[in-house]
Amino acid sequence: MVRTTTFMDTQLIAGCLAAAIVSGPCWAADQQAEEESALMMDAYVVTAARYETTVMESPVAVSYLSHEAIARRPTASIAELVRDVPGVMIADNAFPGMQRLRIRGEDARRSLFLVDGQEVSDHTTYGPPLLIDPAFIERIEIVRGPHSTLYGSRAAGGVINIITRNPASSPFEGSIGAAYTSATGGFRSNLSVSGKKDSFSYRIGASRSRDGDRQTPSGPLPDSSTESEGLTARLGWTKGAHDLALVYDRHNLSSEASVPDDLVDGFIFSKYVLDMPRRDREKGGFFYDGWQLVKGLDRVHLDAFIQKIDRVFTQDVGGIELPPARPPVFYDYFNHDEDTISTLGVNLQTDWHPSQRHVLVAGISFLEDTLDKVIDRTGVRIVGGRPIPAPTRLETDARIATTALFAEDTWTPVQNLQIIAGIRQYFVTSRLIRSNDEALEPRTTQDSHPVASLALVYQLKDGMALRASWGQGYVYPTLLHLHTGSLFGQAQPTRPNPNLRPEKSENFEIGFRYQSKGFTLDSAVFATRAKDYITPVPGSEMPELGWAPHEKTFANLEQARSRGVEALLSARWPGSSVEFYAQGTYLWRELKYPDHTTTEIGQPQLSGRAGTRVEVKARENLSWYLDGFVAAGGRSSEWSIRTKKETDAWVTLNLSLGVNLKGRQNWWIGIEALNLTDREYRPSIDELTQPGRHMTFGARLGF
Repeated sequence: MVRTTTFMDTQLIAGCLAAAIVSGPCWAADQQAEEESALMMDAYVVTAARYETTVMESPVAVSYLSHEAIARRPTASIAELVRDVPGVMIADNAFPGMQRLRIRGEDARRSLFLVDGQEVSDHTTYGPPLLIDPAFIERIEIVRGPHSTLYGSRAAGGVINIITRNPASSPFEGSIGAAYTSATGGFRSNLSVSGKKDSFSYRIGASRSRDGDRQTPSGPLPDSSTESEGLTARLGWTKGAHDLALVYDRHNLSSEASVPDDLVDGFIFSKYVLDMPRRDREKGGFFYDGWQLVKGLDRVHLDAFIQKIDRVFTQDVGGIELPPARPPVFYDYFNHDEDTISTLGVNLQTDWHPSQRHVLVAGISFLEDTLDKVIDRTGVRIVGGRPIPAPTRLETDARIATTALFAEDTWTPVQNLQIIAGIRQYFVTSRLIRSNDEALEPRTTQDSHPVASLALVYQLKDGMALRASWGQGYVYPTLLHLHTGSLFGQAQPTRPNPNLRPEKSENFEIGFRYQSKGFTLDSAVFATRAKDYITPVPGSEMPELGWAPHEKTFANLEQARSRGVEALLSARWPGSSVEFYAQGTYLWRELKYPDHTTTEIGQPQLSGRAGTRVEVKARENLSWYLDGFVAAGGRSSEWSIRTKKETDAWVTLNLSLGVNLKGRQNWWIGIEALNLTDREYRPSIDELTQPGRHMTFGARLGF
């Protein structure tokens, strides 16, 4: 008899979760037979080492979601797919369509977002949003912890690499899919066709999604609607040892912002309305791989891309200027921010096999971002009851270029032992080209800095590996930090600081992986030390910059320490299709400011998921799966200037069901029943209230 998770099982599963803190994605969920499940650690990933290596041999903590795991979820959001990966939290900062990843407590801007290994740039204080439709994705790989030696600045927290789908092997294949969610009245649709003929291959896909205001247990969440559309195309050519591909990718998004009710108190804020009518990304790229061109050279990889990100952000805000003056000064502003980031990126990588015991990856990368930013402010300041018009128009052009040389050697001195050493040398130039702000003059900042990493992987026996690693993180300040600043937030602008130092960190990690028939364990214990964190401070604390005392600026003030545990546990009864799994995270993090130290970072210390699933092949052409699980998180809190923000601990009960029917046309139908107990909760301070009890329906036809 198949036993699935019910509400009566909640306490039992929660107890198992507490007893076995776990990490990684649900690998075995992708398998249809017990013997296939045992191959989980043999899955190949490319993000961990920049070349194909198995999960068991990876020197870093890596999580992996296969195409099958992605395809069975009727969701339009990457964030929902990776939400349950331990060490990963979601941040939307009031914009439900602008979800970002926080890895091991780091802000999203300290984690690198790649699409097919190419960086998605962002020069805000928040970090890059995950803007790509899941229908176009082959797999998702997440490296947890610093990986700056291989992937550069912004990889201090980790790396998420979205690998898009390859063309089909037959001349013509296609699929059409649709999904509906009752939580938002949202509808998603997608269509794709692909194929291969002789040396040529192609793939074309289009998608569209629309969500209304989110329904929570206490009612609709105002201003939480989103709308997006995507288009992707790939044309490939393969001849002998040479692979070429041209790609085009576009994703357009508009998102409302849902501001907490308690933010507008009638005094400090009399109104506060945000909107993101446009957040579009467009990219054209080129890929080349040459295989075994000369002896000892396994591969030459070259890719180049041009990317453009357009953003329009508006804010209608009013209240009292802080700190309060005598008499008090009130304001009523409308801010309109429009910026364009144009990116040119080139990556050259060579994979060498100089001897039987060495694998060497070496290369050079170049990335240049040009920012064109225009901020318009209209409205008034009210001083002593007298309104004073305060129109402002700031126009700024800035640029940052990073060149890096990198190398990583994997040495096998004795059987079953690998020593992996890596180094990266940065050369960064950041320039303010033009500004109509009289207080800002053209200027240039530069930095040259090396980072390194060292790891050991020891295969204790077949299916068992112990690893230890040390790695450095490095994050250069954004163009906003150095050159442009911002008018958003409260009444006064946040000014740039060209004297900022790069943020740096060191990560120490020990991991253990074990795989036997029907049983999997993947665990990690980590500790991170970081310094020179960039944070806003009153202008009075940086008098050398010359900003007004009531304005803000940026400074290297914060230091941080983190430690935690992540692991994955999966067990399948011999000869059975029933599997128990659990995964989760313990995270402790301390931020040190000049005047106080806090561990209240806005994220829970404990979070995870546990459940039971079954996957059955009923007939040759018919299979179905059922997954019942509990997701849970502890309380979180965070101090702000005005108040202390808190969220309660939470537990949700969820159910997922899917049916696959194969024939001349392949059908998939999926249903998810989520938050069955209708619990009102927020997973963290940085995320909006989640939907109440709701259903999601999805269907796909392959032809």
